[in-house]
Amino acid sequence: MTVDEHGAGEPPDGAAPTVAVAPAARTASQAALDRYGRRMRRSRAIYFGVIGAVILAVGITVGIVWAHGETAHSRLHTAGQAAPSVALQSLSATQQRAWQSADRSAIGTPYWGGTVVTYTADSVRGRNAATGKITWSYTRTDRTVCQAIQDQGITVAVFELNGNCDQVTGLDSGTGERRWDRTLDKAEGQDSQPLNGRPTYSVSQNAVMLTTSRVIYAVDPVSGLDRWAYHPEGCAIHGAVIGTAGALISQTCVRPKCDGIKFCGPGVQLLLRDAGAPRNEDDKTNPDRIIWNQLGTNAVPASADQRISAVDSVLGQLEVFGAAHGAPIARLALTGGLASSEGIAALEIGSAELLWISGTTYAVNPAGTKFLWTAPTPAPPTVTPLSEAGLPDLRASTIAVASAAGIALLEPGTGKTARTIAVAAPPAGSVVYPFGTGFVVAGPSTTVYR
Repeated sequence: MTVDEHGAGEPPDGAAPTVAVAPAARTASQAALDRYGRRMRRSRAIYFGVIGAVILAVGITVGIVWAHGETAHSRLHTAGQAAPSVALQSLSATQQRAWQSADRSAIGTPYWGGTVVTYTADSVRGRNAATGKITWSYTRTDRTVCQAIQDQGITVAVFELNGNCDQVTGLDSGTGERRWDRTLDKAEGQDSQPLNGRPTYSVSQNAVMLTTSRVIYAVDPVSGLDRWAYHPEGCAIHGAVIGTAGALISQTCVRPKCDGIKFCGPGVQLLLRDAGAPRNEDDKTNPDRIIWNQLGTNAVPASADQRISAVDSVLGQLEVFGAAHGAPIARLALTGGLASSEGIAALEIGSAELLWISGTTYAVNPAGTKFLWTAPTPAPPTVTPLSEAGLPDLRASTIAVASAAGIALLEPGTGKTARTIAVAAPPAGSVVYPFGTGFVVAGPSTTVYR
């Protein structure tokens, strides 16, 4: 055996033999620490498991809310700046169609500056008046558009949710920028007053009025706040129009609560409410700011301006009332019947009031005692002043109306057709507005001529 060939397990020469050392016994404190560590590891596992489950639940909840909320179903595309305004000018000798869209037109005045407002089943749009190009749009894929109303530079978009047209958004008519949002379900100072079903609409310079059989909301288009709301207990509302003199309302009351309240009673009635004053809960005798009430009058509201009038559909007459106390002024025989309350439109002008009632236009004199003229017109006319100072004067205005031959311009003094402009016959229900060197034909579709 050489020097390096020691036997297995033998230490080298001179080295101390290896001695196996048994592990030291663990103390009680060390064993306790081990048990504590094992418990902590289990606790941490449970803790992080719970945290993970909470995060997952929150994520699922956020996903559900997002999927059912406005973010997932709404798209608002605004314009950087409004389209250039279009000034009223002399009519072109030959009218040419500038553009046409299958979109419905907004009611009120369907244009503002250089933008024409239209809408589809789920979208409200602003279009460049010169080209028809969409400049802004607001779309709700989870709701249906009930109506779009252009009033004083604000487009009021009314959407239906769960069968009720109570979702309302105010948009800048030039850019589409959102101004306000609300649900018509609670009137200021009153209990919940939901707007159920599909309302009728009446538009003035200061308010958009939405009417159902149970409640009326008069909304400021600029702020979206209520100018007032009307909810008569025990009564069914049949119709309403708003104008410079007030809001003319027809209703039938079965069990009204009249304890100490003025202008209150059972049966059919026609009343005039203040157009601008909010409900006053402190006034226990007249909280709804009623000006007068013609109890027993069964008539359909027609106008609430300098001439306050309603249609007696049974007798085929226009009833004219005084503004201060509702005293009857005249009953004027109509040439046709009244198919429905939606077959009425009113235009206030400086020297008369134009009423369109189921296919006939009537010019009522300032006193409200006679018709200056009548004219058969398939749709309501528009009156556009030759100057922008104050109310349009009948003698210094353009009266335009859709006709089977295209567009008719009426003689202001007689109502006779002064000129016919040969364009494609507008769809039924279209209203014609002079615009630029031509016209906007607004209705079930939208067409601009120049």
